[in-house]
Amino acid sequence: MPATSRFSKTLILLLVLLILIASSVLAQPVNAAEPPPMKKILILNAQTPEFPIHTIFTKAVKDEMLRLGYTNIEYYSEYLELNLYQTEPNYIDSLSQLLKQKYTTNKPDVIMVNGVYGAPFMIQYGKQLFPGVPVVITSNDFEGFSDMQLPADYSGISGIMDLSKSIQLILNNHSGTKKIDIIIGASEIEVKLMATFKKKANFYSDKVTFEYLNELSFPQILETVHNTDPHTAILVLYIYKDAAGTNFVPSKASREVTQSANAPVYGIYEPYLGVGIVGGNLLSFAVLGKKAAAQAIDFLAGNRTYDKIIEKVPASAAAHSNFGL
Repeated sequence: MPATSRFSKTLILLLVLLILIASSVLAQPVNAAEPPPMKKILILNAQTPEFPIHTIFTKAVKDEMLRLGYTNIEYYSEYLELNLYQTEPNYIDSLSQLLKQKYTTNKPDVIMVNGVYGAPFMIQYGKQLFPGVPVVITSNDFEGFSDMQLPADYSGISGIMDLSKSIQLILNNHSGTKKIDIIIGASEIEVKLMATFKKKANFYSDKVTFEYLNELSFPQILETVHNTDPHTAILVLYIYKDAAGTNFVPSKASREVTQSANAPVYGIYEPYLGVGIVGGNLLSFAVLGKKAAAQAIDFLAGNRTYDKIIEKVPASAAAHSNFGL
């Protein structure tokens, strides 16, 4: 057999062999990269579901986690309803038992706490209910949260409101204002807020007088703002529980105030903007949610950058609606 013919056959055999080897390699299953394990975040909302702050906060947390690439998150939410029942006999014990039963086996990787009364509850009971789980707490500065001592594996965000800016905003928008009616309830948390506000109001005592309606029932508050004096403005701080002991969702109560008032109404919380107030220097729960997400990510990464630290966050800004201007 000629040498060229033998060479051609050998070359063909080699090509066939290479094709078979390549086909065999390509036929092997490709092992896809293992997806990252799912993480569980439990959001404990201190009040009832009617409070819009919880919806705003939760959306901000989820949006920020997605923006930062954390798509492998399972979210769980609970409403502690402390605004209604925390003083009821055995309520805290029953609530604690329920939380422990639900999350002992379904253990979260991080817990977030949002809303007034949530911080004291978690600091007192959290270690017992969720041992070994890091916790991020958000609250308002007037609750005294900034001065609380956090245990290990806990961090916090304290939303700072500059209440004096709401006063100044009223005076800037309504130069003839001689009196500001202050709408606030009579609960323990509202007493603290009123004390904080009065310190700010003292700087304006030569420009305007302040009338505090905290000793009135809610129907009396509505009657007062309906029959208000000329050259008066209204500032809604918080309506959590009136002097008669009736509980309220602050944003819903604020809507009733704006509907009854014969004067421009301002507020200090972002959810008030959609219920008829003119505006105010409003605390943003979206800002608090974004900050909480950042601290939660730090814990999920195994870091302890914010361990036992309460981060003070300026979380308010001037905002207006088209009402009353």
